[in-house]
Amino acid sequence: MSRFLTLSFVAFSVISLAACSFNPMKLTANNDLESLSFTTLANANQSNATAIDVVFITDADVIEQMPTTSAAWFSQRGDLLNRHSLGIISIEMVPLATLNSIKLPNDHDSAVATFIYVHMLTVQPVIRIPTDEQCVNVTLAEQSVSYKTCH
Repeated sequence: MSRFLTLSFVAFSVISLAACSFNPMKLTANNDLESLSFTTLANANQSNATAIDVVFITDADVIEQMPTTSAAWFSQRGDLLNRHSLGIISIEMVPLATLNSIKLPNDHDSAVATFIYVHMLTVQPVIRIPTDEQCVNVTLAEQSVSYKTCH
């Protein structure tokens, strides 16, 4: 009986330690993004302030419903936010500005897709950030938006 109790205690201890080291967030983490920065050039958006929304999508079925232009996103944003659980960061950038490593939502790592909608005067770019990128720098120019990874 003593041997049975000893083995039971050892088995219970091993299971308890394994459970303590188990992190359920690692099973659901889809997005590796840790740092997102923005820079605007002197003539960005023809020297006008620019509205930017960073949208984190946690439901893969929603991706196909997302607008393909920034103009469509900004006109449909309210409806989309009411119908879907989307994480969103809204910022406004003026020319010659830098915003280093914006604060990401706590649950951003569960996003299956990240879109950046940039509301410019003449173009309506949408950037989809690959989920395996850890660090991204977005640059706004006169009539374009580009991004590069930090590596």
